[in-house]
Amino acid sequence: MKITVQLKCSGALLLLLAAAIPLAGCNKSSAQSSTDSTAMKPVAVQVAAAEIHPMQNMVLAQGTLQPIQGGSATLSAPIAGKIRSILVRDGDHVLAGQTLVIMDYRTSQALAQGAQAALLTAQAQAKEAGLAAKAAGIDQNSSLQLAKMNLQAAQASRTEQISLAKTALQAAETNLNKVLAGARPQEIAQAEQAVVQAQAASSHAAETDQRQTFLYSKGIVSLQQKQDADTADTQAKAALASAQQQLSLLKAGARPQDVQTARLAVQQQKQALQQTIVQEGAKVAAAQAALALAKHNSLHVDAAKQQAVAMQQAVLQKEAELSAAQTTAQYSILKAPVSGVVTARQLNPGDMSDPATPILKVVAVNALEMAAMVPAQNGIQIKPGMKAEVSTPDLPGRMFIGTVQSVGQVDPATNLLTIHILLPNPAGVLKVGVFATARIVLNTAQNAVTIPRAAIITRKGKPVVFVVDAANTAHQVTVVTGLQNNRLVQIKQGVASGDKVICLGQYELDDGAQVTPQPYNAADAGSEAGE
Repeated sequence: MKITVQLKCSGALLLLLAAAIPLAGCNKSSAQSSTDSTAMKPVAVQVAAAEIHPMQNMVLAQGTLQPIQGGSATLSAPIAGKIRSILVRDGDHVLAGQTLVIMDYRTSQALAQGAQAALLTAQAQAKEAGLAAKAAGIDQNSSLQLAKMNLQAAQASRTEQISLAKTALQAAETNLNKVLAGARPQEIAQAEQAVVQAQAASSHAAETDQRQTFLYSKGIVSLQQKQDADTADTQAKAALASAQQQLSLLKAGARPQDVQTARLAVQQQKQALQQTIVQEGAKVAAAQAALALAKHNSLHVDAAKQQAVAMQQAVLQKEAELSAAQTTAQYSILKAPVSGVVTARQLNPGDMSDPATPILKVVAVNALEMAAMVPAQNGIQIKPGMKAEVSTPDLPGRMFIGTVQSVGQVDPATNLLTIHILLPNPAGVLKVGVFATARIVLNTAQNAVTIPRAAIITRKGKPVVFVVDAANTAHQVTVVTGLQNNRLVQIKQGVASGDKVICLGQYELDDGAQVTPQPYNAADAGSEAGE
């Protein structure tokens, strides 16, 4: 269009040589009007509206599927023996704990049964020995306590009886000393005073009796008064005689018979004391002997306890023997250590097997692991726990979600690192050894403003888009981009949700150009790129 304008202007210059200046000015104005009319013609473009979409930043990784660590197992006979039967074939699915192989170990099974019987016998003997030791301990403890109580009682009785015998001896000795000592001067003085008083009373009573007798003879007093006086006189004389006799006894001292009796009493109490000491000592000695015997019997209890311990040790030994026999017998049953698929069967029934000769191989398929090599610049952004979308060529259109388990170190020689992705595979559709591609999500923008990637062009080294307003005028806008995928790109700044951006036909536009917008067709974008 610009070239055409230049040719018309050249024609106008030629006319200026043959015509007047006014005419030339008129022709120039006409040419400018034609050029403006052509520039104002709207340009046909395709537009798309900016929309809100979640955007993800992904890293591609490729590798092969393999069993997870510990997810495969090779079965072989723990000890050498003949295979009786194999219950699975190649490709069979098995569950953990399922019986796969039966070995011919009938001798080991017989030994296990014998060990079981021996263990039951040992347990019964140990139980009996334990009960006997317990009963002996209870009896010995009771005997010991009773012997201690008897000794304490004998010692207390000896102390009490000896004390009583000594008290009785002291009483006898005191009485003997009293008999030998006779009356004390004070007692004699009291007796003499009693005689004097009795004499005075007798004299008074005699005088009173004489007076009453005289008065009675004169008829002055009654017979009763006279008789009372006679009685009083008689009593006073008797009291005097008693006081005189008591005084005489005190002055005469103890009789030989009383002294002999007192001496005999002392001798008897001494003999009783000695007899008490001997008898009570014998009782204490007997109690001490009984206590010593009870303590000695504890040796028998210790022996019974040791016997019970020995029997219990025998039980432990029999248990160990049974465990060993059962373990050997259990070797006849080989079970699947993991749930999975039988991938190899190398022996058949009747073959001999040993720990170095595999029989079966089982691979767990409920979860697989993808090992992939990625460039260091991408791998360093990957962290354990990130999600990965995994696809395989043998299952087109299907996507499996895995999780990054580990990220290796960068190999300086290749500038690559290895990542391991765990893939749940409950249906078992993923196969070991298959090549796979993983898309690992590094980060996600949930509410991103997105436009088609075709809308982005570069002007003066910056990304720009053309936004069409309500008047169908195209405005050039510099934008800040973010996450992107094969179809869309995130716009962080410059475009809002709902804005219409030109996706096809914007390369030759200027800011402010009039356009005729049509819906964007991604197929046309490829055609324009080819042109």
